[in-house]
Amino acid sequence: MEGNECTTMGEEDLTINALRKEYLNGNFFKALSHVQEIHANCKVLLRTHDQRAGLELMDMMVVYQE
Repeated sequence: MEGNECTTMGEEDLTINALRKEYLNGNFFKALSHVQEIHANCKVLLRTHDQRAGLELMDMMVVYQE
């Protein structure tokens, strides 16, 4: 690594940081909360005759959370 690489952010890092700030606002956390709520509600489906639907929805919500 060259001298300044250890102590400064590159252009790519700055772009990623800017994108994070843009998207990590109240709407992002509201959507994340909604995904978590849906994931929790899937547990009810797993306890009923709709187990397949519950598993499919849980899988989708895990992808959204990532």
